[in-house]
This record gives sequence, structure tokens and C-alpha cells, in this order.
Amino acid sequence: MARSIRPSVIEPITLRELSVIDAFDISASMRRIVLGGPQLAGFRSGEHELPALVTSGFDDEIKVFFPDPLSGELHLPIQRDRVIEWPRDPRPVSRTYTVRSFDAERGRLELDFVLHGTGVASTWARGCDVGDRVHIAGPKMSLLHPLGADWLLIAGDDTAIPAIARWVEELPEGMAAEVFIEVGGPGDEQAIEAGAGVSITWVHRGPVPAGTTTHLADAVRAVSWREGQPFAWVAGETLSIKPIRRWLREERGLSPERVEVTGYWRRTEVEELEGTGGLPDPDSEVDLIDRMHELVDPVPARAIRVATTLGLVPLIRQGRNTAAGLAEATGTDAAALYKLLRYLTTIEVLEEQDGVFAVTPFGAVLDDEEVSEELDLRHPIGGLVRVFDALLQAVETGAPVARTTIGGSVDQLADDSAEVATALEEAAATELEWLRPAFAREYSFRPGERVTAVGPGAATLLADALGAEAAPEVTLIVRPSRADAARTTLPDDARAHVRAHLDTDAEEWPEGETVVLGGALAVLSDADAVEALTRAHAAALPGGRMLVVEHLLVPDEIDDHDAAEDLQLFCTYGSGFRTREEVLALIDLAGLTVAEERTIGWGEPVFEVRV
Repeated sequence: MARSIRPSVIEPITLRELSVIDAFDISASMRRIVLGGPQLAGFRSGEHELPALVTSGFDDEIKVFFPDPLSGELHLPIQRDRVIEWPRDPRPVSRTYTVRSFDAERGRLELDFVLHGTGVASTWARGCDVGDRVHIAGPKMSLLHPLGADWLLIAGDDTAIPAIARWVEELPEGMAAEVFIEVGGPGDEQAIEAGAGVSITWVHRGPVPAGTTTHLADAVRAVSWREGQPFAWVAGETLSIKPIRRWLREERGLSPERVEVTGYWRRTEVEELEGTGGLPDPDSEVDLIDRMHELVDPVPARAIRVATTLGLVPLIRQGRNTAAGLAEATGTDAAALYKLLRYLTTIEVLEEQDGVFAVTPFGAVLDDEEVSEELDLRHPIGGLVRVFDALLQAVETGAPVARTTIGGSVDQLADDSAEVATALEEAAATELEWLRPAFAREYSFRPGERVTAVGPGAATLLADALGAEAAPEVTLIVRPSRADAARTTLPDDARAHVRAHLDTDAEEWPEGETVVLGGALAVLSDADAVEALTRAHAAALPGGRMLVVEHLLVPDEIDDHDAAEDLQLFCTYGSGFRTREEVLALIDLAGLTVAEERTIGWGEPVFEVRV
């Protein structure tokens, strides 16, 4: 997840069965559904004790489950410990909605549905009756009010009204905000209780479809910019709000942690199909061949990554829209670049007319900073994808191939480049950021307690404790090249309590009353992982504790993203994600014993090794 000045809170993902207790229109285009039931409180499901519903953030999201529109059957996920498992076939039908309000004492959960089209959710909202049952899951994470913001810039379309209205009504007293909301017309406006420092502007798009105008972006650009450091939050139709993100980042110069732009939905020209007419037969041999062709075609991924690395999409947006102009701007060969541009038009990333190129709505996705960073072959993280060029060699030899594909091991690259070292530390910290609040909730530290932290991003798990008034003293075990980078990933108030210990194979790690291995094993081979466990145990003082925190693979729940990251870790380090049984086997090989296994976050285990 991207860094933000909004603190985060993790909650267990819980499937609940509720019922409709009220339903009424609140505007010409929005209907409020009120849900209730005993499962809003804590309850037991099978072998699991499940917590009461908690919603702490103004834009908290829940999944609402609906019957399959074709078969009429309701398919639900399976409740596990702190997480739900999504069956692959049949896949549950769900839609994501923002919690408008929740009153735990009265047992009322309010959701607002935009009544547009004939989608499965809006159709249900129009026709549901009091007493109808409905299943929800979440919220699984809350992002709280931003810290360090002098004022707020808030904007969104109809779909963002529930979040905006809740936020405005819950703002701290005296908080200033400029709010812009796009709706069809006056009949779609809603009453929102706002404080004295909040200005709400309703932007009317008229009779045209939502997401087809620039009215919201135009209104935001015309805002009266206030003094101080703002936080900007924008949500709505994905393509129509992208220009607002660019304006905030490029023209207003806001840093990434002060800009949150979220696509709640995407405009499409394809209407929702009724029945099965027009849908391809999923078992058709031709369809299977076409799908296999898409999977094995190596060109699209490479072409898109090269286009991203060269920055073609933003250049075209800025007016360099011919092959010659783009070649001059990128320092490439014009004839070769034209072949790349022509190919990108065939896969609908670009479009061309009389030698002038434009970015399609599909290609505009590449203008997103987070997307482009992952695809940029010159970026320290995006460039790691080149290890797959020697996937055959890795599979044949069972050894990492980073040396032959990216010019050396990741550690060697970090030794040679401070930029690489910083990028690796930031990526590792981001991977564990979502688990940080859950770890902080379960594990506390005494003032001045000596803590030894091992693993990329391990300090992130301790960030909350380090930011406390009476913090522990943390020693980070890091390679020399990554010492400075590791500390820069921490908040300013945490760094004073952290020192880096430069790791060498010959030297013992500094002793600590607590030793934390955070994501340390995933980048180590089995032999190196056993050695790291042994050294960590030797550093734990008698009577102390040793905590092993790892993202685990669950064979029955693995998806393509986890499997791909696992494969990339193997090609890069000769390691990868491990199952619970594999981690326990490594602990056993190190001659250690697990004293306690605790589940935190969304089902992630923490192994406490006996000291």
C-alpha cells in the first residue's frame, strides 16, 4: 500500500448475515438501505470466535454479496481465522460499498446505493424489502483522519457522497475543508452537516452520463488555495479523476503521502448483459485457444514495460505526439520507435490518426504513478522483473538467476547504488505497512526495552512503538549499504530510537530482550534462513522473546499474484514464500521450539520461539 499521512487500523475480515430493517430514497438518485442483526456484535461461527463490527474510517468499505444474476443462487466465501476464503468456482458475486454510518448501540448499519443502470446491486437496492437477508464482509482496514494536514481538499462524484458526507460530519472541530461533489442536478444534492470552516460546492453535470465531463476537475482546479499543508482526497469515475491527480502532483507539487485519488468505478460503453445472449461459451475450444495465446504472447508485457520506461504516455499527453517528436524526447531511433508505437495501437494502448498518436482510456492507466513505477524497467523494483528472462535456467538449476539477468545479486546492486538500496527498503517497508497496526495491537514494548530487528522492513512493524513517548531502543541488523535507507523509511519521531548494526557473517548480533524477524526468511535460502534463525535466537536474552513474522502461502488459497511474487523471489534470491509447515520445519532445523503461535492482521501468523 502507498505511504500516507492517514494512520491505518487493521480489522479481521468477518462474514456476517444481516437483514434489511429499513430502506428509503435520500435523493433522486440514491437510496439508503439500513441493515441490522445480532451478527453486528461479536458471535461464533463454527470454530471461530468473531468480533463485533468496527468501522473507524470515513471511507471504510464492505463487500455486499448478491445472488448470481444468471442462476439466482447465492454463493458465499468461507470464514477462516481472521480472514475469508474466496471459492474460485463458483465465484461469489459481490460489490463494494462505503459505510455511510454505523450505530453499534442501536444496531444500525447504513449503506447508500446509487440508483443507476440495471446492475446487480442497484437492482437489489430498488427491490429489497424489510426482513430480506443479506451478507456482508468487512471493513478489513480503516484509514483515519490525516495527521499534519492544515486543511482538506475533498472531491468526488455521486459514488463518493457516502464517504464525503461521513467525513465532513466527523471532522475535528475547526478543521477547514474545500469540498466539491459532482451530481446530475439539484435533485441529487443531499443535506450534509458541515462545520464553519467547510465549504461545499455542488457541481451539476446535467443530463449527460456520469464520468463523461470535466466539470469536477474544472471546479477543483479553480479552488481558492488556502495557506498551509493540505491533504487531498478524490474519488469517483477512474478516468475522469486522473487529471485531478496530475494537477495535484505536477502543478500543485503535493507529495504522494498528501494525495489520495481512488477510482470507485470505471465508465464503459458495454452495457450489462441480460441473460446469456452474446456471451462466449466458456468451454469452447476456440475460446480456450485464444486464452492460451494471450497467456503465452510475450510481446504485450515487454512492449508496455518499454513504453512505460520511456515515458511515452505522459509525453503524448504533454503534446509530443508524433514518432519523430517522441524519438527526440526519449533519445531513441525514430523508425524503431514507430514500430513500437504502431504495435501499441494494435493492443489499444494508443490510437493513431495521420501520424499523430493519442492515449486511449485503456492506455491512460499507465499514467498512474504506482502502476508506472512497477513497470519501469529502469526503476530498481520494476527492473527486477528481468529475472524472468532466465526462468528456464532457474527451473533447470534450482538456483537464482539475478546475476545473469540484472547484473548481480540484489545485495550487490544495493551496495553499488544508494538509489537501489533506498528503493528496496521502501518496497519492503510498504509490504509490511498493512500489518503494522495489527502487530502494534498485539505486541507492546517497555520504555527503553532493547529490541533487535532483522529483515527488510522489520522496523516498520515497530514504528508505532517507536513513535510512543516512552519508546524501546531498536537495533536494526542491516547490510552496510542499506543502513541509511532503512532508517529513512521510519517516521521522523521514530528514528531517534533506532540505530543500525552493520551485519557481517563473523560478528554476533547485538542482544535484545526482544528479537523480531520481520519478513527476513522470504529473501533467504533454506540454509541461510536456518542460520538467521540460529543467530536471532543467540541474540535473545534469557527470559526475553523471539518473534518470527512471515507472509505465508496457503496452498488452498494461493492466487496468481502470490504465486508470481513467490516465483520472482525464487528467481531473485533462490527463496520464496513458504507455507506454515515449511517455516516450522526451518525453525525445527535450527534446533528451536515454537512456544506460541498467534494470528494477527488478516490471518498472518507470528511464531514466538522459546528462549
